[in-house]
Amino acid sequence: MNFATTFSRLEDCKRVRVIPSAVERPIHTRPLSILAAEDDPCDALLLEQALFCAGLRVPTHFVEDGQEAIGYLRADPPFSNRITYPLPTLLLLKLDLPRVNGFEVLRWLRSQPGLSRTLIVVFSPSSKPDDIRHAYALGADSYLLKPSDTGEFISVAAHLKNYWLEMSAEL
Repeated sequence: MNFATTFSRLEDCKRVRVIPSAVERPIHTRPLSILAAEDDPCDALLLEQALFCAGLRVPTHFVEDGQEAIGYLRADPPFSNRITYPLPTLLLLKLDLPRVNGFEVLRWLRSQPGLSRTLIVVFSPSSKPDDIRHAYALGADSYLLKPSDTGEFISVAAHLKNYWLEMSAEL
């Protein structure tokens, strides 16, 4: 799948998509990869484009709800092949997801010993102080407000690349 094909039709943004990695670098003994839990297909497409434009060329998988995120992390079918669906280095998590909300995903993930090193960045439009405090209390590593325009999305993607993936890889 190439970049042009990925973005050729907006309705494709409802599928789980992968941006292939040109170079895989180890972080905590795992190749870099991202899991994004985002139920809005337009925001998922915008995020995918921003990651690409920011030069982030790592496998990036998208799920549409919290239950699907947990299933992906547990390697439940259809995510049981860890070559195709690797454990993420970074989880981008929206809070107001259908079926299971982002807070519940955070609570579940931080209770799983084998997944405790996963970086979790809450990526939410909510600026409510209670949401931010609650996310950090449940173990989020960072809380980023979801931007409203494409340029800001690219800036956030560059921040994710420079800090959470490249800097963390050196630790």
